[in-house]
Amino acid sequence: TFSYALVMIPEWKKAVDHALRLLRPNGHLGVCDFTVLPEQGQSGVMQSFWKKTFASDHVILSTEHREYLKAVTKEVYEETG
Repeated sequence: TFSYALVMIPEWKKAVDHALRLLRPNGHLGVCDFTVLPEQGQSGVMQSFWKKTFASDHVILSTEHREYLKAVTKEVYEETG
């Protein structure tokens, strides 16, 4: 489980890959984290605001986290909002 952590790990892709290698067959990787959601109507101004606000605490908001997770896992459940 990654709970509000991936966005704070510099080499987060390596962390995800390592966690996936540790899973048993048919295991589940749970992720709950902050993100930006341009496809759900978040304006560029709001995305910029949240990215700058979180960056002051070394939290990097990016669509890349979600895209990578979707590419390397089989999605069972997703909730945004």
